[in-house]
Parts: sequence; structure tokens; C-alpha cells
Amino acid sequence: MAADITKKQSSFSGRYANAVSSLLVAVDALAELKTEYDGNGYAPDGTSPYKLTDAVVQAAVPHITAAQLQLAVGAVVSVEATVTSNRGYLEAMRA
Repeated sequence: MAADITKKQSSFSGRYANAVSSLLVAVDALAELKTEYDGNGYAPDGTSPYKLTDAVVQAAVPHITAAQLQLAVGAVVSVEATVTSNRGYLEAMRA
């Protein structure tokens, strides 16, 4: 029985480390997209001629509005800040 538990623990540790590695890749990709979002003036409440409208957003993602996308961008910024402040611990899990 102890061997089964150890095998499960080892499997969990490996799967967890892989998920953290995927999280870091995703956060990096989202950070690049945030830079593009800001650089192009995509914020729907901004004055840029490139600001996102509901029609533009819904052409790609029919079930959300431009305002909802903007809220998601804000949520991602919060996640990115948390990951950044703990990045050393998370990076240690990469193989």
C-alpha cells in the first residue's frame, strides 16, 4: 500500500509541476497580449481609433462584449502580478 501512495504522490508532483510550467507559458503569452492591447489602444473606453467595439469582439468571440473583454484583461493583470511576485518559486518547478 505504501508503494501505491508514493507512486500517486510522485505522479501528482509531476502533474503539478507540468501545470505550473503551462501556467508560466500562458502568463507570458498574456503579458505580451496586454502589451499589444495597451500599445494599440484597444481599450473600449479609450479614445483610440483602434478601441475595441462589441461588433469587433463578437466577430471573434460571439458570447462576450468589449466591456467583458476589458474586465478579463484586468483580471489577467491581477493574475500576472501574483505570478510575477512568486515567479521564483514557480520557476523552480520547471523541468
